[in-house]
Amino acid sequence: MLLQSHGEQDSMEVILVYSKLCLMVMTAHVHTSYSKISHSPFHITPSKLQLFEYESVYFTCEGVNISAELKVRNIRQILSKCSNSTVMKRCGIKYALASDSGEYWCESGAERSNAVSITVSAGAVILESPVHPVVEGDAVTLHCRNKITSSNFTAEFYKDNFFMGTRYEGKLEIQNVLMSHEGFYKCKIHEVGESPESWMAVRRKSNAGEDSSFRITASRLHLFETESVYFTCRGFNISTDWKVRNAREIVSQCSNGTVTKTCRIDHASASDSGEYWCESGAERSNAVSITVSSGAVILESPVHPVVEGDAVTLHCRNTNTSSNFTADFYKDNFFMGTRYEGKLEIPDVSKSHEGLYKCKIHGVGESPETWVAIRRKSNAGEVPHEEIAFSHNFYILRCTAVTVGLALQLLVLGLLQWKLQLVLSVLLLLTSHFQ
Repeated sequence: MLLQSHGEQDSMEVILVYSKLCLMVMTAHVHTSYSKISHSPFHITPSKLQLFEYESVYFTCEGVNISAELKVRNIRQILSKCSNSTVMKRCGIKYALASDSGEYWCESGAERSNAVSITVSAGAVILESPVHPVVEGDAVTLHCRNKITSSNFTAEFYKDNFFMGTRYEGKLEIQNVLMSHEGFYKCKIHEVGESPESWMAVRRKSNAGEDSSFRITASRLHLFETESVYFTCRGFNISTDWKVRNAREIVSQCSNGTVTKTCRIDHASASDSGEYWCESGAERSNAVSITVSSGAVILESPVHPVVEGDAVTLHCRNTNTSSNFTADFYKDNFFMGTRYEGKLEIPDVSKSHEGLYKCKIHGVGESPETWVAIRRKSNAGEVPHEEIAFSHNFYILRCTAVTVGLALQLLVLGLLQWKLQLVLSVLLLLTSHFQ
C-alpha cells in the first residue's frame, strides 16, 4: 500500500485546526454576548415594616452590581445615608417620621427592584410582622409593641378584622403556617391604642423547576370610579394554579390566552385602589399600583417606565368628556405651564423629567399625583436575545459549511490520489509484463 500524500495530510490538519478555531470562536462569542445582556435581578428588604417615630429603619439592596450607580428611594426622595459591601448596599433612615411611611425600592441604571411598604406610626402601638413572605409549614411570631418597654401587658389580635384571641406579653405564635393564615393583622392594647394593619404573606413551598420570571402589567394606573381596568400576567405557565390579587381579595373576572392571562375589574371604586400582583403557586410577580379616583380630575401617565430620548404625553382628564379646556401641570409641586386640551407633551425625555406630576383644571379640581419613571437607554454593547440566537446559529452554519467543504475537498483529493496510484500500478504491471 502506498503512503498517504503530503497534500492529504495537510488538508486533514487544516480541517482539524479550523474545527478547533470554530469551537473557540463560537464559545467566545456566546460567552461574550450573554455576558453583555446578563443582569442580576435584584430586590429590596427592609429591616422592619412597622416602627415608631424616631426609630431607625434600613433597606438592603441585594443581587446588584454595587459598583454601578445605585440608590434607594421613594417617590419623593433618595436616601442619602448609605453604606456598601461587596454584595449589597444598605441605606437607612436614622430618625423616621410618619411622613417617611410609604413604598421604597432600589434603582440601578435602567433596573428597578421590587417595592416594599413601611409604616412609621405616630401612635402608641405597632405590630411587628415578618419582612419576608412566610413559607407554609414554618413557624412565625407576631409581636405587639407599645412605647412602654414593660412586658407585663396583654394584647388582642385580629385577622381581617376578626378577633383571634388575647395573648400575654403581646406575642401571637403560629406553629404551622398555612395559606389560610395569609391576611391583614393588627393588635390592640386596652387603654393604650391599636396598631396599623400589617399584611402577612404566605407562600407555598417551591416545586422543583418552577419559573419565577413572570410579570404583571396594568392597562392604566389612574382611572375614575365606574371605569374598567385589566391586569395581564406574562412569562409563566398558565396551566398552573395562579391568580391576580391585591392585599384584600382575588380578582375573579379572568380569561386565558396562549401565553398570558388577563383579569379585569369592571365598574371600579375608590376602594379598589392599591397594589396588584400575579401569584402562581409559591411564585409572585412584581406589583403595580393603581388609583381609582372619586374626584373629577385624573392624570393619565405611561404604565411602563419611559426610556430616555422617547416622547411622552401626559393627559389631564375630567369627568366631562369635552376637550375644550385648559389644564395647569405641575412637577414635584412646581408649576410647569398651562396646556390646551389637557395634554402635556415632552418630545425628548431625559432623567431630569422623572418625578411626581399632577394637573389642575380651574373650576373642576386637581388630580392625584402620579410618578413618571425614566429609564436610561441600554448600553451600546448590549445585544438582544434574538440577535444572539441568530448570531450563534450563523456561526454554527458557517463553521459547518466550511468544515464540510474542506472534508469534501479532502475526499476528492483522496480519490484522485487513489486513481493516480491505481494508474501507476497498472503501468508498472504492464511494463514488467512486456519486459
